[in-house]
Amino acid sequence: MEDSPNERTQNDSHWELRPHGLKPGQVHDRWNHVQSDFVDDPQTSIREADALAAEVAEAVVTELEERRTKLRSTWEGAGIEDTETLRLALRDYRSFVRHLSGEPGRV
Repeated sequence: MEDSPNERTQNDSHWELRPHGLKPGQVHDRWNHVQSDFVDDPQTSIREADALAAEVAEAVVTELEERRTKLRSTWEGAGIEDTETLRLALRDYRSFVRHLSGEPGRV
C-alpha cells in the first residue's frame, strides 16, 4: 500500500516526535546548566539530570498519546463502508509505527 508522491506530500505522515509542551532550546539550555554544574556539585547535577530526563520522558509519552488519539479520531465513527477514510488512517498508522520503530522505510 504505497502512496503516490503527491499523496505523500499531502498526508499527515510528516509528524515528528517531540516532547509535548517542551521547547528543544529550553531542554538544551537546561541540560547545559546540569552538565556545567557537575564539576561543582556532581550529586546535585545527577539528580537534576534525572529530573530533566523524567520530565522529557513524560512529555514524550503525552505526545504519543495525543498522536494516537488524533489517529483514532480520523476513523472512529467513520462507516466501515468508507474504505478511503480507513485507507488513509492505515497509511498514517503505518507512518506512526515506522517512526516509533526507528525504521521509517520498514513495517
